[in-house]
Amino acid sequence: MHIVEEQIRQLGRSFLIASLCVAALAGAAMAAEITANVSAGVGVSDNIARTDSDQINETFNLVGAQFQLTELTQNIDAQIQANIDYLQYQDNTFSDQVVGGVDASIDWTVVDQRINWIVEETFGQQLLNPLAPLSPRNRENINFFSTGPDFLIPVGARNSLGANLRYTNINYERRQFDNDRSSATVFVRRAIRENANLSLNAFAEKTKFDAGVIAPDFDRYEGYVRFDVLSARNTFGVDAGYTGLDINGQRRNGMLLRVDWTRTISPFTSFTLGGGSRYSDQGNIFNISQSRANNLADVNDIGTLGVPFLNNFFNANYVINRERTTAAINFSWNQEDYKEGGNLDRDIWRVDGNLSRDITANIFTRLSFRFDIRDYKYLIRRDDSLRGQVTLGYRFNAAFSLSLSYQYAQRKSDASRADYKENRGVIRFSYYPDWGR
Repeated sequence: MHIVEEQIRQLGRSFLIASLCVAALAGAAMAAEITANVSAGVGVSDNIARTDSDQINETFNLVGAQFQLTELTQNIDAQIQANIDYLQYQDNTFSDQVVGGVDASIDWTVVDQRINWIVEETFGQQLLNPLAPLSPRNRENINFFSTGPDFLIPVGARNSLGANLRYTNINYERRQFDNDRSSATVFVRRAIRENANLSLNAFAEKTKFDAGVIAPDFDRYEGYVRFDVLSARNTFGVDAGYTGLDINGQRRNGMLLRVDWTRTISPFTSFTLGGGSRYSDQGNIFNISQSRANNLADVNDIGTLGVPFLNNFFNANYVINRERTTAAINFSWNQEDYKEGGNLDRDIWRVDGNLSRDITANIFTRLSFRFDIRDYKYLIRRDDSLRGQVTLGYRFNAAFSLSLSYQYAQRKSDASRADYKENRGVIRFSYYPDWGR
């Protein structure tokens, strides 16, 4: 019961911050685009703990809510998303749980083209043990909150000086890794041509863990040159320079490289490509992963050590968004190199996709899959995981719908007794309020 209360407390804090964002929006304008629904249902699983033997059958009740708000005015640019389920296990195999996520961001223009105030709030789940299968026992809530101002000072017609200041708090439900961060980025930027900029940037971040946490405080630094260009169909940016890490009285140095490119192929399709190398840690990676997630209910698979690591990464994404059909396919590679200790260095390869189609005005279907390869360097271990889901639904009218989902999960591993298979079925009844249609 204590765990459920803590989950609800963390979720409540996340919703409070998101609600403050909504209040700020309501004070500025009432033209926000909102979609929302609440739901209730029941599900069954033939291996709820995802074990290789002694499988446990379980039936669970669920109550859920989804919410999305988009606001873009002269002074406000905000995105708020939430996807939350409360699960009650009928056979009491596990304690009741809150699962899902909240991702909220607000960019408030305080002084036009001079001062902006930024707020980020991210709530979600992460695996407690990356070597164990995802199950009700192997997850915990994480909350990431960040806020601070952005300053921009024009110097002549083509040059500008800027600074971005942030305070960040990261809170873990069960592990003792709670920490506070303060960071600053300063830059000198020059417009080399219309919609193209070249800048020199310096970044510093100090991470301090709460008292009693068995994890070393650390400082992270970056110095880099950035080139970015914006056109009608392309957004491109590249950072190249130096990254440093001070931890346990030692300095680690490395190359920093980040590339991001988005290409609008047509009014309905786009392609995104990114990659690079940087020092990071599980708090920052959680925030990045959750803000880019197609499904906020997904549990993040991030290293469980408190120390930072060298992160090499690559990702590609293709999206189709039409009136009756939406689809996406994603590929990513992430490498975690723990130079500060531990034996969980690994490469993670992932392919995932989803398809949504309104077959008729009343009948809809949803398909999704995810395939992961986790290759551990020092454990001589490889885990191959597959997840898939098929949903068929019927809309009675604009307010009510009924859906039936089948979910399949499988893992094959080099480790002993680490394989599993699970079949799960869920039936869900949803209501869409007037203001959320």
